[in-house]
Amino acid sequence: MEEKLYPIRQHEVAITMACSDSYKNIMGVLLQSIITNADAQENYDIVILEYGISKSDQSRISRFYQRENISVRFYSVREQIEGKDLYVHGYLSVMTYARLLIPQIFENFERVVYLDCDMVCNSDIAQLFHADMQDKPLGAVADTVLNMEAWHNPNSEETKQYLKETVGITTEGRYFNGGVILFDIDRLREDGEKLLACARERQWRWADQDVLNHIYKERVFYFDLQWNVIVISNLKQRKRYLSDSKLYPDYERALEEPCIIHYAGEMLPCYRRNVPLGYKFLKYAEGSLYAEQFQRKKFKRSVGKRVLLDQIARVIPYDSKLRKQIKKISVGR
Repeated sequence: MEEKLYPIRQHEVAITMACSDSYKNIMGVLLQSIITNADAQENYDIVILEYGISKSDQSRISRFYQRENISVRFYSVREQIEGKDLYVHGYLSVMTYARLLIPQIFENFERVVYLDCDMVCNSDIAQLFHADMQDKPLGAVADTVLNMEAWHNPNSEETKQYLKETVGITTEGRYFNGGVILFDIDRLREDGEKLLACARERQWRWADQDVLNHIYKERVFYFDLQWNVIVISNLKQRKRYLSDSKLYPDYERALEEPCIIHYAGEMLPCYRRNVPLGYKFLKYAEGSLYAEQFQRKKFKRSVGKRVLLDQIARVIPYDSKLRKQIKKISVGR
Protein backbone atom coordinates (compact mmCIF):
# COMPACT_ATOMS: atom_id res chain seq x y z
CA MET A 1 0.00 0.00 0.00
CA GLU A 2 1.29 3.44 -0.93
CA GLU A 3 2.02 6.03 1.74
CA LYS A 4 -0.60 8.68 2.39
CA LEU A 5 -0.70 11.65 0.05
CA TYR A 6 -0.31 15.21 1.26
CA PRO A 7 -0.42 18.51 -0.64
CA ILE A 8 2.98 19.82 -1.68
CA ARG A 9 2.07 23.48 -1.22
CA GLN A 10 -0.75 25.44 0.32
CA HIS A 11 -3.54 26.70 -1.94
CA GLU A 12 -2.49 24.60 -4.93
CA VAL A 13 -4.67 23.26 -7.73
CA ALA A 14 -4.86 19.50 -7.17
CA ILE A 15 -5.48 17.42 -10.30
CA THR A 16 -5.69 13.67 -10.70
CA MET A 17 -6.17 11.15 -13.50
CA ALA A 18 -6.01 7.35 -13.74
CA CYS A 19 -3.72 5.65 -16.24
CA SER A 20 -2.33 2.23 -17.11
CA ASP A 21 0.87 1.63 -19.08
CA SER A 22 -0.92 1.20 -22.42
CA TYR A 23 -2.52 4.66 -22.18
CA LYS A 24 0.44 6.76 -21.04
CA ASN A 25 0.97 8.36 -24.47
CA ILE A 26 -2.66 9.57 -24.53
CA MET A 27 -2.31 10.86 -20.97
CA GLY A 28 0.77 12.77 -22.12
CA VAL A 29 -1.38 14.83 -24.47
CA LEU A 30 -3.71 15.74 -21.60
CA LEU A 31 -0.73 16.75 -19.46
CA GLN A 32 0.62 18.90 -22.28
CA SER A 33 -2.73 20.67 -22.61
CA ILE A 34 -2.90 21.36 -18.87
CA ILE A 35 0.60 22.84 -18.84
CA THR A 36 0.02 24.89 -22.01
CA ASN A 37 -3.00 26.63 -20.47
CA ALA A 38 -1.76 26.88 -16.88
CA ASP A 39 -1.66 30.24 -15.09
CA ALA A 40 1.85 31.25 -13.99
CA GLN A 41 0.33 32.66 -10.79
CA GLU A 42 -1.12 29.30 -9.75
CA ASN A 43 0.57 26.18 -8.35
CA TYR A 44 -0.52 22.79 -9.72
CA ASP A 45 -0.12 19.37 -8.10
CA ILE A 46 -0.81 16.60 -10.64
CA VAL A 47 -1.17 13.12 -9.13
CA ILE A 48 -1.41 10.24 -11.60
CA LEU A 49 -3.19 7.17 -10.24
CA GLU A 50 -1.21 4.50 -12.04
CA TYR A 51 -1.46 0.80 -12.73
CA GLY A 52 1.54 -0.91 -14.33
CA ILE A 53 3.60 2.11 -15.42
CA SER A 54 7.28 1.35 -14.83
CA LYS A 55 9.33 3.46 -12.45
CA SER A 56 11.58 4.56 -15.31
CA ASP A 57 8.57 5.77 -17.34
CA GLN A 58 7.17 7.50 -14.28
CA SER A 59 10.45 9.35 -13.82
CA ARG A 60 10.61 10.27 -17.50
CA ILE A 61 7.05 11.62 -17.52
CA SER A 62 7.56 13.61 -14.31
CA ARG A 63 10.78 15.21 -15.59
CA PHE A 64 9.26 16.15 -18.94
CA TYR A 65 6.13 17.85 -17.58
CA GLN A 66 7.41 19.29 -14.31
CA ARG A 67 7.63 23.09 -14.11
CA GLU A 68 8.48 25.55 -11.36
CA ASN A 69 4.80 25.83 -10.45
CA ILE A 70 3.72 22.34 -11.63
CA SER A 71 4.55 19.06 -9.88
CA VAL A 72 3.82 15.65 -11.43
CA ARG A 73 3.87 12.53 -9.26
CA PHE A 74 2.48 8.99 -9.30
CA TYR A 75 0.41 6.92 -6.89
CA SER A 76 -0.10 3.18 -7.43
CA VAL A 77 -3.68 1.88 -7.09
CA ARG A 78 -2.86 -1.73 -8.01
CA GLU A 79 -3.45 -3.14 -4.50
CA GLN A 80 -6.68 -1.19 -4.04
CA ILE A 81 -8.45 -2.34 -7.20
CA GLU A 82 -6.88 -5.68 -8.08
CA GLY A 83 -8.99 -8.72 -7.18
CA LYS A 84 -11.91 -6.65 -5.87
CA ASP A 85 -14.58 -8.37 -8.01
CA LEU A 86 -15.38 -5.20 -9.95
CA TYR A 87 -17.41 -5.63 -13.14
CA VAL A 88 -15.85 -4.51 -16.44
CA HIS A 89 -16.87 -5.01 -20.06
CA GLY A 90 -16.15 -3.71 -23.54
CA TYR A 91 -13.64 -0.85 -23.60
CA LEU A 92 -13.87 -0.34 -19.82
CA SER A 93 -11.05 -1.61 -17.62
CA VAL A 94 -10.74 -2.03 -13.88
CA MET A 95 -8.83 1.31 -13.84
CA THR A 96 -12.11 3.15 -14.28
CA TYR A 97 -12.90 2.33 -10.64
CA ALA A 98 -9.90 4.39 -9.47
CA ARG A 99 -12.30 7.35 -9.38
CA LEU A 100 -14.10 5.74 -6.46
CA LEU A 101 -10.85 5.71 -4.46
CA ILE A 102 -10.36 9.48 -4.66
CA PRO A 103 -12.06 10.35 -1.33
CA GLN A 104 -9.68 7.93 0.44
CA ILE A 105 -6.48 8.66 -1.48
CA PHE A 106 -6.92 12.43 -1.20
CA GLU A 107 -8.24 12.51 2.37
CA ASN A 108 -5.65 15.15 3.32
CA PHE A 109 -6.71 17.52 0.53
CA GLU A 110 -9.62 19.98 0.49
CA ARG A 111 -10.64 19.32 -3.11
CA VAL A 112 -9.30 17.71 -6.28
CA VAL A 113 -10.22 17.74 -9.97
CA TYR A 114 -10.42 14.36 -11.68
CA LEU A 115 -9.89 14.20 -15.46
CA ASP A 116 -10.19 11.27 -17.87
CA CYS A 117 -7.08 10.76 -19.99
CA ASP A 118 -8.95 10.86 -23.33
CA MET A 119 -9.44 14.62 -23.25
CA VAL A 120 -7.58 17.90 -23.57
CA CYS A 121 -7.90 21.08 -21.55
CA ASN A 122 -8.38 24.11 -23.76
CA SER A 123 -8.54 26.51 -20.78
CA ASP A 124 -6.85 26.86 -17.41
CA ILE A 125 -8.11 24.04 -15.19
CA ALA A 126 -7.64 26.30 -12.15
CA GLN A 127 -10.83 28.13 -13.17
CA LEU A 128 -12.81 24.93 -12.60
CA PHE A 129 -10.90 24.02 -9.43
CA HIS A 130 -11.81 27.32 -7.74
CA ALA A 131 -15.49 27.21 -8.75
CA ASP A 132 -18.20 27.69 -6.12
CA MET A 133 -20.13 24.40 -5.89
CA GLN A 134 -22.71 25.82 -3.50
CA ASP A 135 -21.97 23.27 -0.76
CA LYS A 136 -22.37 20.26 -3.07
CA PRO A 137 -19.87 17.38 -2.64
CA LEU A 138 -19.41 16.88 -6.40
CA GLY A 139 -19.22 19.15 -9.39
CA ALA A 140 -19.67 17.58 -12.83
CA VAL A 141 -21.09 18.12 -16.33
CA ALA A 142 -24.22 16.56 -17.78
CA ASP A 143 -23.41 13.69 -20.13
CA THR A 144 -24.72 15.26 -23.34
CA VAL A 145 -24.46 12.09 -25.42
CA LEU A 146 -26.15 9.74 -22.98
CA ASN A 147 -28.85 12.21 -21.95
CA MET A 148 -29.76 13.20 -25.49
CA GLU A 149 -29.62 9.62 -26.78
CA ALA A 150 -31.67 8.15 -23.91
CA TRP A 151 -34.42 10.74 -24.03
CA HIS A 152 -34.61 11.46 -27.77
CA ASN A 153 -33.34 8.49 -29.77
CA PRO A 154 -36.38 6.27 -30.46
CA ASN A 155 -34.09 3.23 -30.36
CA SER A 156 -32.81 4.00 -26.85
CA GLU A 157 -35.94 3.41 -24.77
CA GLU A 158 -34.24 0.57 -22.92
CA THR A 159 -31.35 2.87 -21.94
CA LYS A 160 -33.80 5.42 -20.57
CA GLN A 161 -35.49 2.74 -18.48
CA TYR A 162 -32.13 1.61 -17.13
CA LEU A 163 -31.23 5.16 -16.10
CA LYS A 164 -34.60 5.63 -14.42
CA GLU A 165 -35.05 2.29 -12.69
CA THR A 166 -31.48 1.22 -11.90
CA VAL A 167 -29.41 4.40 -11.61
CA GLY A 168 -32.29 6.53 -10.34
CA ILE A 169 -32.02 9.35 -12.90
CA THR A 170 -35.56 10.28 -13.93
CA THR A 171 -35.00 13.62 -15.69
CA GLU A 172 -33.10 14.49 -18.84
CA GLY A 173 -29.89 16.39 -18.16
CA ARG A 174 -29.30 15.00 -14.66
CA TYR A 175 -27.03 12.05 -15.53
CA PHE A 176 -23.49 13.41 -15.37
CA ASN A 177 -20.38 12.21 -17.15
CA GLY A 178 -17.52 10.94 -14.98
CA GLY A 179 -14.77 12.36 -17.17
CA VAL A 180 -14.55 15.69 -15.35
CA ILE A 181 -15.38 15.75 -11.64
CA LEU A 182 -14.50 18.25 -8.95
CA PHE A 183 -14.45 16.42 -5.60
CA ASP A 184 -15.00 18.37 -2.38
CA ILE A 185 -13.01 16.03 -0.16
CA ASP A 186 -14.24 17.62 3.07
CA ARG A 187 -17.76 16.47 2.18
CA LEU A 188 -16.73 13.06 0.82
CA ARG A 189 -14.03 11.85 3.17
CA GLU A 190 -16.16 9.09 4.73
CA ASP A 191 -17.60 7.77 1.46
CA GLY A 192 -14.74 5.64 0.12
CA GLU A 193 -15.91 2.24 1.37
CA LYS A 194 -19.53 3.01 0.53
CA LEU A 195 -18.61 3.72 -3.09
CA LEU A 196 -16.73 0.45 -3.60
CA ALA A 197 -19.45 -1.53 -1.82
CA CYS A 198 -22.05 -0.03 -4.17
CA ALA A 199 -19.84 -0.86 -7.18
CA ARG A 200 -19.90 -4.55 -6.19
CA GLU A 201 -23.68 -4.69 -5.73
CA ARG A 202 -24.50 -5.23 -9.41
CA GLN A 203 -23.12 -5.16 -12.94
CA TRP A 204 -23.39 -1.42 -13.58
CA ARG A 205 -23.55 -0.72 -17.31
CA TRP A 206 -21.26 2.31 -17.12
CA ALA A 207 -19.32 1.07 -14.10
CA ASP A 208 -18.22 3.66 -11.54
CA GLN A 209 -19.95 6.46 -13.46
CA ASP A 210 -23.30 4.82 -12.69
CA VAL A 211 -22.25 4.36 -9.05
CA LEU A 212 -21.44 8.05 -8.64
CA ASN A 213 -24.69 9.08 -10.33
CA HIS A 214 -26.68 6.66 -8.19
CA ILE A 215 -25.22 7.86 -4.88
CA TYR A 216 -24.89 11.60 -5.54
CA LYS A 217 -27.78 12.24 -7.93
CA GLU A 218 -29.38 14.79 -5.62
CA ARG A 219 -26.10 16.42 -4.54
CA VAL A 220 -24.30 17.44 -7.72
CA PHE A 221 -23.35 20.90 -8.90
CA TYR A 222 -23.62 21.02 -12.69
CA PHE A 223 -20.94 22.97 -14.54
CA ASP A 224 -21.47 24.50 -17.97
CA LEU A 225 -21.21 22.01 -20.84
CA GLN A 226 -18.04 23.81 -21.97
CA TRP A 227 -16.17 21.99 -19.20
CA ASN A 228 -16.75 18.55 -20.72
CA VAL A 229 -17.55 18.78 -24.42
CA ILE A 230 -18.06 15.18 -25.48
CA VAL A 231 -17.29 14.73 -29.17
CA ILE A 232 -20.18 13.10 -31.02
CA SER A 233 -19.68 11.02 -34.16
CA ASN A 234 -22.09 11.35 -37.09
CA LEU A 235 -23.52 14.52 -35.55
CA LYS A 236 -25.20 15.62 -38.80
CA GLN A 237 -27.11 12.34 -39.08
CA ARG A 238 -28.04 12.22 -35.40
CA LYS A 239 -29.07 15.87 -35.24
CA ARG A 240 -32.56 15.02 -36.50
CA TYR A 241 -33.48 13.71 -33.06
CA LEU A 242 -30.75 15.17 -30.82
CA SER A 243 -31.82 18.72 -31.71
CA ASP A 244 -35.08 18.10 -29.82
CA SER A 245 -33.11 17.93 -26.57
CA LYS A 246 -33.06 20.90 -24.22
CA LEU A 247 -29.30 20.34 -23.98
CA TYR A 248 -28.63 20.70 -27.70
CA PRO A 249 -28.43 24.53 -27.99
CA ASP A 250 -25.94 24.64 -25.12
CA TYR A 251 -24.01 21.75 -26.65
CA GLU A 252 -23.66 23.60 -29.97
CA ARG A 253 -22.43 26.70 -28.13
CA ALA A 254 -19.96 24.62 -26.08
CA LEU A 255 -18.59 23.03 -29.27
CA GLU A 256 -17.59 26.47 -30.49
CA GLU A 257 -15.88 27.56 -27.25
CA PRO A 258 -14.79 24.36 -25.43
CA CYS A 259 -12.86 24.54 -22.16
CA ILE A 260 -12.32 20.76 -22.04
CA ILE A 261 -12.76 18.45 -25.05
CA HIS A 262 -13.59 14.80 -24.36
CA TYR A 263 -12.82 12.23 -27.07
CA ALA A 264 -14.86 9.51 -25.38
CA GLY A 265 -15.94 6.19 -26.82
CA GLU A 266 -12.94 5.58 -29.08
CA MET A 267 -13.11 9.03 -30.69
CA LEU A 268 -9.42 9.82 -30.19
CA PRO A 269 -8.08 11.58 -33.32
CA CYS A 270 -4.92 9.46 -33.34
CA TYR A 271 -7.08 6.40 -34.05
CA ARG A 272 -9.67 7.76 -36.48
CA ARG A 273 -9.95 10.60 -38.97
CA ASN A 274 -12.31 13.59 -39.26
CA VAL A 275 -13.06 13.77 -35.54
CA PRO A 276 -14.79 17.04 -34.55
CA LEU A 277 -12.23 19.23 -32.74
CA GLY A 278 -9.63 16.56 -33.43
CA TYR A 279 -7.07 19.16 -34.50
CA LYS A 280 -7.01 20.45 -30.90
CA PHE A 281 -5.82 17.05 -29.65
CA LEU A 282 -3.19 16.80 -32.38
CA LYS A 283 -1.95 20.32 -31.67
CA TYR A 284 -1.23 19.42 -28.03
CA ALA A 285 0.14 16.02 -29.08
CA GLU A 286 2.88 17.75 -31.10
CA GLY A 287 4.39 19.16 -27.90
CA SER A 288 3.92 16.08 -25.74
CA LEU A 289 6.52 13.57 -24.54
CA TYR A 290 5.30 10.96 -27.03
CA ALA A 291 4.99 13.37 -29.97
CA GLU A 292 6.68 11.00 -32.41
CA GLN A 293 3.82 8.54 -31.99
CA PHE A 294 1.38 11.13 -33.31
CA GLN A 295 3.44 12.31 -36.30
CA ARG A 296 1.10 11.25 -39.09
CA LYS A 297 1.40 13.11 -42.39
CA LYS A 298 -2.27 12.65 -43.22
CA PHE A 299 -3.25 14.74 -40.20
CA LYS A 300 -0.82 17.63 -40.59
CA ARG A 301 -2.56 19.57 -43.35
CA SER A 302 -6.03 19.44 -41.75
CA VAL A 303 -4.62 20.35 -38.33
CA GLY A 304 -2.82 23.41 -39.68
CA LYS A 305 -5.89 24.57 -41.62
CA ARG A 306 -8.21 24.25 -38.62
CA VAL A 307 -5.81 25.97 -36.22
CA LEU A 308 -5.65 28.90 -38.66
CA LEU A 309 -9.45 29.06 -38.96
CA ASP A 310 -9.72 28.97 -35.17
CA GLN A 311 -7.35 31.93 -34.88
CA ILE A 312 -9.26 33.92 -37.51
CA ALA A 313 -12.58 33.32 -35.72
CA ARG A 314 -11.21 34.79 -32.50
CA VAL A 315 -10.89 38.30 -34.02
CA ILE A 316 -14.38 38.35 -35.57
CA PRO A 317 -17.37 39.63 -33.53
CA TYR A 318 -18.91 36.81 -31.50
CA ASP A 319 -22.47 36.99 -32.87
CA SER A 320 -21.59 37.56 -36.52
CA LYS A 321 -22.71 35.04 -39.18
CA LEU A 322 -19.17 34.88 -40.61
CA ARG A 323 -17.72 33.85 -37.25
CA LYS A 324 -20.33 31.11 -36.82
CA GLN A 325 -19.60 29.73 -40.29
CA ILE A 326 -15.84 29.71 -39.67
CA LYS A 327 -16.29 28.02 -36.28
CA LYS A 328 -18.45 25.30 -37.85
CA ILE A 329 -15.71 24.53 -40.36
CA SER A 330 -13.07 24.67 -37.62
CA VAL A 331 -15.00 22.31 -35.36
CA GLY A 332 -15.48 19.89 -38.22
CA ARG A 333 -19.27 19.94 -38.58
